[in-house]
Amino acid sequence: MKKIFTVLISILLLCGVCFCAAKNKVTPKDLFFDIERIKVDLSASSSMKELYNPDPWEQLQADVMAGKADRDECVRRIRRILATYKITHLYIYDFEVNTNPKTRPLAFYCFSDGYYVTSAVKKYAKYLGWKLKGVGDYSVEEVLKKISEIQNYETPSGLRYAFEQFITYEAFEEIGIAEKGKIVFTLESPEGVVETIKTKAVNANKKRIMIEQENITAFNHSWDASKSYEIKTVPETKTIYIPFNKVVPREDYSVKDWLNDIEKELKTGAYNTIVFDLRYNPGGMFMMLENFMYNHKPEFEKYNMALVTTGRTYSAATEFMDQTLRLYPNVKIFGEETGQAVFNYTGTYNNNDLKYLRINFYWPTMVDDVPELYARAKDIHRGTFPDVEVGETFEGYMKGEDSIYKAIYEYFN
Repeated sequence: MKKIFTVLISILLLCGVCFCAAKNKVTPKDLFFDIERIKVDLSASSSMKELYNPDPWEQLQADVMAGKADRDECVRRIRRILATYKITHLYIYDFEVNTNPKTRPLAFYCFSDGYYVTSAVKKYAKYLGWKLKGVGDYSVEEVLKKISEIQNYETPSGLRYAFEQFITYEAFEEIGIAEKGKIVFTLESPEGVVETIKTKAVNANKKRIMIEQENITAFNHSWDASKSYEIKTVPETKTIYIPFNKVVPREDYSVKDWLNDIEKELKTGAYNTIVFDLRYNPGGMFMMLENFMYNHKPEFEKYNMALVTTGRTYSAATEFMDQTLRLYPNVKIFGEETGQAVFNYTGTYNNNDLKYLRINFYWPTMVDDVPELYARAKDIHRGTFPDVEVGETFEGYMKGEDSIYKAIYEYFN
């Protein structure tokens, strides 16, 4: 048994040596041509070629051939070059970092009144509900500006939500707000006590404790965005809330059945308002939207209809907004400016697997056709703005009273 174990260990060590050797065999020429493939994709794409600037790419290639940029430096600079385009559908997936990522031990939710700790590993559970005041030596605003150097965003609203997204420790280190495996946060308790804590980066899958609400009301909404779409009926407010979190069909619940179930609920006579909540919707498969609402127009148009948007609302979700506005001119939008600009480059189907850089490169292939959103826009390079601007508050969430849902009820009643 001992001999078998020794043999297995030897094989694993040999595999590790071979893997490292394979990585070390990557030559400047290999990296040069992987970068060349990105240049070709950008310069040949109908949606990208007008924006394409070869200068930073050629400088990177020159630095590679001069031995000034290895694989990791290439990936960092590629990310920064792409961030200058400010197109969210233009990005890379880094296999090196995402294989076993580490990140901060605290997770934050972006409310209209700031960022609050909403989940944490057990060691830092006492900080649940504390407000973020700064990271390292930087204010929250300065941190967002630094994130924008490596991450694409299209609207100010979209950038606000960048900090609540998953960010690897390596990314924090790259923008200079973390070092030696540590991230420093300055937090303020509900009682006004301010503490600065030095935290250690943890594995992304490490178990976390979630904050618990103090109360639940008829205006409560769920943070669970794991399902593409659901139905939540609230007879007390005569409202059917439709959490629409991704434009992706569910295997266990077809789009057809979902829409039919909404119509069945409406026909009970217990409701007068339909709310499609797109606050967490990053988009998905726009083909799913074909005739999405048209077949149910005779029933749906009898009711008040509202859409909820935030800086997390992107891509196919904005196409859904446009389609809904075409069919139902009286629909009202509540919440915040969308993260997706009205004029946007989208339709990301293509990806280029760059084996020497160990990344996947994604780029958009089209411009959205959203005439209703254009008609509403004062600036097509900003997002779609709501008819009624209202944001979530931390206090409201803890009381189980979503300020957006409450504003919709008050508007129609």
